[in-house]
Amino acid sequence: MRRAFTLFELLMVIAIIALLAGILFPVIATVKGSASASTALSQMREIGRATTLYANDQDGRLPMSANYGAPQAKGRLWTTGVQTYAKSEAIFTAPTSEGKFAKSWAERGTATIGLNSSTAFNVNGCRPNDEDMAGCQAFTEALSLDGLSSSTAALLACTPGGDTEKGYRGFEFNPYNGTPNLEKPKRTAPLVSDRDLVAALEGFPGDQLKPIFARYGTTGKDDGRTPIVFADGSGKSFSAKHLAGKNSGIIWQLR
Repeated sequence: MRRAFTLFELLMVIAIIALLAGILFPVIATVKGSASASTALSQMREIGRATTLYANDQDGRLPMSANYGAPQAKGRLWTTGVQTYAKSEAIFTAPTSEGKFAKSWAERGTATIGLNSSTAFNVNGCRPNDEDMAGCQAFTEALSLDGLSSSTAALLACTPGGDTEKGYRGFEFNPYNGTPNLEKPKRTAPLVSDRDLVAALEGFPGDQLKPIFARYGTTGKDDGRTPIVFADGSGKSFSAKHLAGKNSGIIWQLR
């Protein structure tokens, strides 16, 4: 006659399963996060190549994250210009995000891959090399690839995307909103976290946030990662913690 498990034995089995699950789930989450980050990096490199093709056809001028002189309905966002040189609209949405391709100004919040807002244009904007760049939303001239340190100048990063009316501005990230690096101002990091800062700071003006979202492998302690694509089209994934540091080696402020 077969002996049934005792209550103690069943509890021991359950405890062992729970222990193994506690060990394996974070590992599985990390693997999934790494896979998604790799896919995102591949997509963003493709966008980087499309950006270079765009610039080649514009006498070396980069696309404007926002061209405030263009109509809101079409042509104001960088995504619509660069997409012509890319394989599809789908690559402009970060994997695992609920974002979508931003076709118009009204949809600018929904994007989840953002262009550095140092590229934005407005005839009434900031002038390049002004002493105080804080609060700059755009500049008085288009930015040229010439003169950029192409392998360290950050162009693309993952961003939080959502309802534009709720303050999301996922089409770009702002390199002028972080804690100033007084020794090397152009290396001042933007607001960056592995949390959705727009949701966390609900009610804060969206135009003043425009953070980077290191969405892959998030821990809430800024261990999450985002790909960064540079002006030469190369790219690499970094943790939010690394990007926020003074020694990341990345040039954020392109003016």
